[in-house]
Amino acid sequence: MTDVEILQAMERIIKPVLTKIEEVKTELEERMDRMEEHMDRMEERMDRMEEHMDRIEERMDRIEERMDRIEERMDRIEERMDRIEERMDRIEERMDRMEERMDRMEERMDHMEEHMSHMEERMDRIEDRMTGIEVHLETTTDVGIKIIGEGHADLTRKLDEALKVENERELLLIRLNYLEGEVVKVKRRLSQLEKTA
Repeated sequence: MTDVEILQAMERIIKPVLTKIEEVKTELEERMDRMEEHMDRMEERMDRMEEHMDRIEERMDRIEERMDRIEERMDRIEERMDRIEERMDRIEERMDRMEERMDRMEERMDHMEEHMSHMEERMDRIEDRMTGIEVHLETTTDVGIKIIGEGHADLTRKLDEALKVENERELLLIRLNYLEGEVVKVKRRLSQLEKTA
């Protein structure tokens, strides 16, 4: 084999290798270009991130200032709450005293209701007796004039008793109305105290 043939054979072998090397070189250059572009984008992103971090730090500073102000307000609110609790304690003491008074008033009202029940029973008995008298008068018309004449004094006495009972009942009703008015006033004052608190 001549030298020329050897060179030609070597050229045939080397040429594809050189072509492949060129292709690889071109591909590497393209990849390097892409990497540089990627790095540029990364640097831009880093710049934006730094700017964003600066803004975040500024916001954090403002938030810390607001937190300081909020803490001051919380301190003031706690002081006010302490004062309110003291007032509530005093109001509760007053409420206890008022409840005791209300209990006593309720006991008196119970006694009055019992008394009223007795009065109503007496009134029922008197009404029954009056009804009996009326029936008796209606069924004895023949001798009615005589009976009326004889029983006039007794009837007058019974009517006086009935009027006396009615007067006592009216007095008790007046006292009951007065006590109910006092209870309403007490409830109104309690409601005003709760609203003020």
